[in-house]
Amino acid sequence: MKIKDWLDQTTDTLRDAGIESARLDAELLLCDNSLLPSVYNDDIPESREEIITKLDDELSESTIDSLSRYVSRRAMHEPLAYVNRHKEFYGRSFHVDYDVLIPRPETETLIEIAKNLAPKKLLDVGTGSGCIAVTLDCELPEAEVTACDTSRKALIIALKNSFIIEGFNYGRPNSSLEDFSHALSLQRNHKKPANFCGINFVQSDLLDNIDGGFDLIVANLPYIDAKDPDWKMSEELKFEPRRALFAGTHGTALMRKLIRQAPKNLERNGHLLFEMDTRQLDMVSKYASQHDFKEIERQPFALLLQRV
Repeated sequence: MKIKDWLDQTTDTLRDAGIESARLDAELLLCDNSLLPSVYNDDIPESREEIITKLDDELSESTIDSLSRYVSRRAMHEPLAYVNRHKEFYGRSFHVDYDVLIPRPETETLIEIAKNLAPKKLLDVGTGSGCIAVTLDCELPEAEVTACDTSRKALIIALKNSFIIEGFNYGRPNSSLEDFSHALSLQRNHKKPANFCGINFVQSDLLDNIDGGFDLIVANLPYIDAKDPDWKMSEELKFEPRRALFAGTHGTALMRKLIRQAPKNLERNGHLLFEMDTRQLDMVSKYASQHDFKEIERQPFALLLQRV
């Protein structure tokens, strides 16, 4: 089968399944060579731009069979990021799986605000894939970065992303998640080898296991109110971890708890930066003002507070 025929067929399959971005997703599945065993020798396009030059190239049956499994998963509305096992965030590609939330474009607003603050010590609470912590460690090389999450599985993913994106060396070139689990244990036990990741990863429920003070605490915590009658669960969202999505008290429960905890780890005049639903901005800002914080800046999906 020629590439153009495979693309047309796959686009029809995904469109019939209700995928709005059917053609785009078909092209992205084709271009992602990581989905194919290395023994396949087909000259697969490496980018969407390259597809147009290879539309008449033939795909082998083995390649078509391999790709069909991923097409089927996408047709079931599994997010493309989980199918491809990666998602771009702030110009970098992050490994993701079912244990972590898929990075969103709106979270990049937190990166811009944090960069403007230029903290010397910062903490990313609820790090998930590590997209915030790793990005800030890259963008603010002078800063000391700590990241925490209640999920050990999420911390292993975040640690892997730190190694891959920041170019640290650990184990084999294609280290498995089990290797990074061992690396996380080494870090916890203060036995880090040379060229180890620069971020300090800590398993902690919010700030329960966090020591020391920080200039900035940034948090993209669960903020969806499952009882909101205006909110609808999409087919794609059903694949993401519920613990990373939902919170009580109109979606603000974890943010309120962090606001109460923060003074023990946040330096005087330090900043607390949240991502949240735009409809929650007034509610959280008012609550923070009752706990020795003042609002400094707000943007859609972001609220910056300062300890006073």
